[in-house]
Amino acid sequence: MKKIENILLIDDDTDDIEIFREAVGEVVPDAHFDGITNCEKALSQLNNSLTGLPDLIFLDLNMPLINGKQCLSAMRKMAHLSNIPIIIYSTSSFQKDIDETKQLGASEFLTKSSRFEETCNLLKRMISKFTA
Repeated sequence: MKKIENILLIDDDTDDIEIFREAVGEVVPDAHFDGITNCEKALSQLNNSLTGLPDLIFLDLNMPLINGKQCLSAMRKMAHLSNIPIIIYSTSSFQKDIDETKQLGASEFLTKSSRFEETCNLLKRMISKFTA
């Protein structure tokens, strides 16, 4: 069973990053969490890091400059990220977004919850799914 040691959230909403940081602390307290507020910075960091890569990447869709779909497409072109699950984590629940992101290589699509307990449950589900 693979242990989750590093989790990355790419989201332009700093409040969402802090809530997710707290959820990670609750669910996997030993894991390192990194929240990055834009895709450009995330792509640069991921492209220049061949070690210490995240075990799970959570990605928001609605962001300025480079949106989540463009970011997902760029990440899936990076060979060293090919085995890392990329989970869309968005306020959207549109079937079109789900279908498009799956075609672009998303491992899973989650709709954000406004409840902390539900955020923890979503995180637990993803950890169970991708560590089995």
